[in-house]
Amino acid sequence: MRTILFILLISCCSTIHAENRNDEFQTRPVVIQQGGNEIHCRVLVDKVDVEADLRTVYHWFQFDQIHRNRGGYSGVLLHGICKMFNADRQLLSEGKYDLGKKVGVWKYWNEKGELVQATTWKNGLQDGLDSNYHSMLTWEKANYKSNQLHGKRIIQTTDSLFVETYRHGKMIKKSAEPLIKPVKQKEKRKKREPKEPKIKLKLTKEENAEIKPDDKKD
Repeated sequence: MRTILFILLISCCSTIHAENRNDEFQTRPVVIQQGGNEIHCRVLVDKVDVEADLRTVYHWFQFDQIHRNRGGYSGVLLHGICKMFNADRQLLSEGKYDLGKKVGVWKYWNEKGELVQATTWKNGLQDGLDSNYHSMLTWEKANYKSNQLHGKRIIQTTDSLFVETYRHGKMIKKSAEPLIKPVKQKEKRKKREPKEPKIKLKLTKEENAEIKPDDKKD
């Protein structure tokens, strides 16, 4: 019973901490017209001093535009859900920023609404599953760790399946196999021609008596 109460207490504390973390920064909505598309994001109300990671790309807002820099930023950081729509109001992308850094799963769709890519981010670095869908039959899935390929990368074409294994960005193994294995055609066995049956003549005692010894030798 004490164990259950302890787990519930930790869960409640984690939830409260997450809520406080989300309410720690005030945000406001912004709408940007960019390349014929419309971007709906949230940005920080006040500029916050964040120690920039040199590996991380930061997204920030200034002069009515969204900018991006690796290892630094200016203006106010993007913070919260961000969506992009085309002129027909079709959703093209959706994801989340945490103090200018991409986090969680980011999804991308084409003009027909078909999912074409889904990437996973952690603290502004690609970390987790990356899926690309070229068509119903061709796709690619790979695993990333800290912006580097790490683990399996599987590529399916119309007729083959390629599997690559990476460790910290370096490929250590590669294999390929056809999706449809060729069927071996069985050789047709030649029909054997029936052998002519051997006919044995049985003679009666009277017929044997009529045959002379010299005839038997012949």
